[in-house]
Amino acid sequence: MTYYLGIDLHKRTSTWVLLDEDRSLVKKSVHPCATYEHIARAIHDVPVPLADIKVALEPVCGWRWTADMLTHAGMDVSCANTLKTRLIASSKLKHDTVDAIALAELLRADFLPKSYQAPPDIVALRDLVRERAYLVHMRTGLKNRLQGIVTARGSILPLSSVMKKEGAYWIREHGDDDMRRMVSLIEMITKEIRTLDERVEYVARTHPVPQLLMTMPAVGPVTAVTVFAEVGDFTRFSSPNKLTAYAGLVPSERSSAGRIAHGHITKLGSPYLRGACVEAAMRIRETTDPVLYGHYLQLKPRAGAMKTRVALARKMLTIMWYMVNRHEPYRMSTHTAKLGDLERPF
Repeated sequence: MTYYLGIDLHKRTSTWVLLDEDRSLVKKSVHPCATYEHIARAIHDVPVPLADIKVALEPVCGWRWTADMLTHAGMDVSCANTLKTRLIASSKLKHDTVDAIALAELLRADFLPKSYQAPPDIVALRDLVRERAYLVHMRTGLKNRLQGIVTARGSILPLSSVMKKEGAYWIREHGDDDMRRMVSLIEMITKEIRTLDERVEYVARTHPVPQLLMTMPAVGPVTAVTVFAEVGDFTRFSSPNKLTAYAGLVPSERSSAGRIAHGHITKLGSPYLRGACVEAAMRIRETTDPVLYGHYLQLKPRAGAMKTRVALARKMLTIMWYMVNRHEPYRMSTHTAKLGDLERPF
């Protein structure tokens, strides 16, 4: 017999509901702490063979190490797609037990929308590029803060040179404590970013997928490794349209009675993937590629710069899908076809 275990996982608690094939309740348990010891004890207390259990849980809090423990114990673990699990989100009666039962019921009926569970090497790579993105975001905030301090003090130092060598030198010699503190923090974070950049560049040099992606104009090591880390297995997307939808680069749509209305992009999926593609699209102006830069020049007059960048990012990600799945580098003559559906910028 197959059993279905729904787990409503939180930072400090977890609720387990075990059902059999007839939807009968086998066991319900509430665990006050979501730690290794409590999860191990909960696994030990399950009253049926672990190999006969299928588990459904949502990707929240410490779901990854919990899923690893359940898998190591012999259970078949599925991760629910929270964006598509509408039954739980829209329920009028909502508490931990109801959520756990809903997960088990969806899994038993084979209606559970599942999320992609990346392998450990891709997870480690995602942690690397996301940590770098976090530090870059923090450094940008400190730079803006420093410019605000300089402006508030009425200093003669031009804002354009605040983060140049001469600006940092002037601040150390003539700035106040707040200015010097900002400069020290920025330099410390920059040092950490350079350390992460070395690791990113090593992956870009040694892995075939980033090497392939870097043959595209405006795609460097950071962009290539970020795209690879966030996408993982390109073959899990049956078409480039599904990949661009995963990145949240497709227009939202409302259709009724034969009428179709398109809105802004959905912004679903990985913001790191979407951000990397848009930043690469912004750098296309620095290249002379007739396909990509020509596409930018064609759309910009009627769509504006911002929407054109998004459309170009969608086109570049589409081309990347073909490059990786065909195992061929970027060539202008081979990536101009099958892109007619991308002419709409929004």
